[in-house]
Amino acid sequence: MVLSQLKYYNIHFPIFGNSEWNNKELLVRSKKEANEVIFCTDFLENHSFNNQFSHLYKETPTRYFLYGYDAATLLINAMEDSPIRSKIVQYLLNANDPKAFHTKFVFHKKQVNQFLYILQFEDGEIQKIDEVCARSEEHTSELQSRFGISYA
Repeated sequence: MVLSQLKYYNIHFPIFGNSEWNNKELLVRSKKEANEVIFCTDFLENHSFNNQFSHLYKETPTRYFLYGYDAATLLINAMEDSPIRSKIVQYLLNANDPKAFHTKFVFHKKQVNQFLYILQFEDGEIQKIDEVCARSEEHTSELQSRFGISYA
């Protein structure tokens, strides 16, 4: 609704959103108004995995299932490395596990995932335009240079 009003009154500026915008079905409904919207999320669709899951189980996996799947995969990898609790904690704090299917895990002492994808909806498709890790000291991105944005 807000997007259509901005277009109606011919107001143009970059629109940024949060992970709630990561819904292709809704964006496609407002394709004209939502074109070039940029948003961040900690979740990236893995169509190959989703299709295999749907074929095998005859249902579409929910985002929460996929978070759980990736988290369980990360924890299993940590426990295979060492079953000792302190070693598991160290593994998780240092993890950037490439085996996750839908998200990257980057933890720090705050024990919160420090990783985000920057996505853009353009011409009916959601595309990844950048990745941001809050733990990274040196990060220069297309988004920073295009809009003069600081991640600090």
